[in-house]
Amino acid sequence: MLADLDFKAQFIVARKIERVFRNTFNTKETAFYDHLISVLFQNPLHRHAENHIYFAKRGSKTRQEPLQLAIQQGIRRFEEKWSKKVESKIQIQAQTPSGEPCLSVIDYMNWAVHRAFTRGEMRYYNVVSDKVSLLVDLYDTGNYPKNWYHKKNPFDINKTTPL
Repeated sequence: MLADLDFKAQFIVARKIERVFRNTFNTKETAFYDHLISVLFQNPLHRHAENHIYFAKRGSKTRQEPLQLAIQQGIRRFEEKWSKKVESKIQIQAQTPSGEPCLSVIDYMNWAVHRAFTRGEMRYYNVVSDKVSLLVDLYDTGNYPKNWYHKKNPFDINKTTPL
């Protein structure tokens, strides 16, 4: 069972606010996604000497280079904010779930978070909530700083500003 596995997951959730999507990302899905990737990896990579990051292959064209650039952008923001050099070795690979079973685990986790936000269903999330070390509802600025959910501020969809 998933709840018995030893892992932790972090999530960056972003509401598609039309004004932000249009003005900041020029309505480009990939720019929006890459921004979320840079935010997701901004803080944790300095903690380990070596990091292996696996992304699910999406479609027929490779996204590895843009994803690497997004991660590098997150690292630069961390370095600028904390005046600390990230010296971790980072390896990024695109994989299929059959090539990397951990992708199936994170797919379920993503689905459980998605169900909470889109349908208000917490039951799937609750099964694995102890595996979530951080969930940031990035554009729920009305709740800032309580839009950063963690052990001391557990996520519950009822705490968020309605979509």
